[in-house]
Amino acid sequence: MGDRFGQSVVLTDLGQALLPGSPEAAVACLLRAEALARAIGAPTAEAITSVVSGLRPDGVAVDEFAAAVTELAANAEAVVATFLAQAEAAVAAGELDLYAPPPAQEAHDAG
Repeated sequence: MGDRFGQSVVLTDLGQALLPGSPEAAVACLLRAEALARAIGAPTAEAITSVVSGLRPDGVAVDEFAAAVTELAANAEAVVATFLAQAEAAVAAGELDLYAPPPAQEAHDAG
């Protein structure tokens, strides 16, 4: 099992936290968490699947959403790695303070 369970837990939490401001990265985190959970037989995999399924907007067909999720799942590990690398670079450059509260959604939408 190694550290896959821990990674799955962290990616699930990160995915849910990112949903309002970075939906693609958020779903990639959730899909990567699901893959890790399935790889070790963790029962959390089904719960993550339910969360992702519940993200389908009302106006999007089930098949269309499933195709988009499948495509993102194929690239989820790379998307997550890129997102984390960008976050690390922002911290190193002093652009992101890990201890500051996240900006309000309105401020994010305006920027």
